[in-house]
Amino acid sequence: MTKIAIVFDDPNIEGQTFVQYHISKLFGGKTVLITRKKSNLPSIGKPHLVYPKVSGGFPRAIFNGFSKARRSRNFREFIEQNNVGYILAEFGYSGLLVYEDATRLKLPTYVYFRGADASSWLNSAKYVRRLRAMMGRIDGVFAVSRSLFDSLHAHGIAHANEHVVPSGVDTTAFAPGMKDPNLITSVGRFIGKKGHKITIGAFGRVCESHPGLRLEIVGDGELLDACKRQAEQRGISGRVVFHGAKSHDFVRDLLARSSLYLQHSVTDSRSETEGIPTALQEAMSCGNAVISTLHAGIPEHVSDGENGLLVNENDREAYVEKLQLLLRDDKLRTRLGANARAYAVERLDKRISIASIEAIMTGGGARAES
Repeated sequence: MTKIAIVFDDPNIEGQTFVQYHISKLFGGKTVLITRKKSNLPSIGKPHLVYPKVSGGFPRAIFNGFSKARRSRNFREFIEQNNVGYILAEFGYSGLLVYEDATRLKLPTYVYFRGADASSWLNSAKYVRRLRAMMGRIDGVFAVSRSLFDSLHAHGIAHANEHVVPSGVDTTAFAPGMKDPNLITSVGRFIGKKGHKITIGAFGRVCESHPGLRLEIVGDGELLDACKRQAEQRGISGRVVFHGAKSHDFVRDLLARSSLYLQHSVTDSRSETEGIPTALQEAMSCGNAVISTLHAGIPEHVSDGENGLLVNENDREAYVEKLQLLLRDDKLRTRLGANARAYAVERLDKRISIASIEAIMTGGGARAES
């Protein structure tokens, strides 16, 4: 029975829920794993090949030549033993890891771009050159947003077989619950492009006139401590809950209860951008009215005034104004949340994305936006 090999960097990063979903659902779950690092997650329970990066250059060139040959041999044996017929590399850099061996075996090979791999990584001339070379060998490319393809094209990286397929959301699991009108949520790592400092600042400007209002944020990262200090300095630490990293189930239950979701995504100092944030899609599926930014792939799915509200990146005044508007207008907040839910079910359901990926890779004809 033909299987698909899913290639990704580190199987120990539990936050990459889109990868876990592909592992369990693509080709009916007939998947095997190829990773650069060894898995410490026994729950994956799949045939697993560790395919380490081998650096070139003198004086290790001869040794590395043997290492690459051994790695290629292990790759071929793994493919044959597991009857692998297709390769899907999650992220551009994962594609670079395996495409030479994969295409040498004439395996249909596709690469999925998701964010930094088609934005900040393009600051490296070597990375750009390698992506250009890869495009001439692989069979097709996916990206979670059109904006990522625009970024790749601006660097001369293109493929004749390109498809926009959002990572999507499990709309049966992420569904509206009993809404708490005083609960505002935000989910994402505390890194520059997520804009948490701007969100906390906006909340601090409105919460005084809304005594019961609170902001709950899920995630960890390098800027978490700075954001906690920001809340303390503004005197709102009692109104902002920093949950840290939590399980997918915790996020689902929190978003089901909230009625308003904030995501002030920005291009960071290294030019890193979003693709389309997974948590934003999950918030929409849970019927949240979302306020976000005209950034990357977000406006490809959030239409200002229809299923959410949008502001320019770093426009703090407009962000506060939109937040105040939704806190004043319950009917608007409810309408935007209902429209967001309907859009997610129709356009962002993971079953749609899985069907599109499978059809494109196997030549079945059905496809997402291309």
